[in-house]
Amino acid sequence: MMMDVDGFKKINGSFGHVYGDFVLSWLVDSVKNIIRSNDRIIRWGGDEFLIILPGVSLEGARSMGERILDHLREKSAKEKTVVTVSIGITRLSENDVSVDGMIHRADRAMYEAKTRGKNCVEIFPR
Repeated sequence: MMMDVDGFKKINGSFGHVYGDFVLSWLVDSVKNIIRSNDRIIRWGGDEFLIILPGVSLEGARSMGERILDHLREKSAKEKTVVTVSIGITRLSENDVSVDGMIHRADRAMYEAKTRGKNCVEIFPR
């Protein structure tokens, strides 16, 4: 999975970088409560994260992505904050010679989720 915080530049611009850092920490802690102990969340860029789900099918990853969105929605409501994410999902292909292709496809899927309206999950290929 590739996950990106929706509107993160606006968060930093409106509330400052200290709050932006808090949002990133809050997000990671939230996701860690949902994923399995052998899954990994890795910061990829400013507000982008890779979530590695070994041995999970595309549909299993979609289900996990939806659970992450639901959890963030519930936690945001309880804590009176609004943090949403867009998630792109793909799998390692037998044609991949490195993880670069997989990361590129997950990134494309994530941008498709943003195009669809954000706060959703998209799988590549469809």
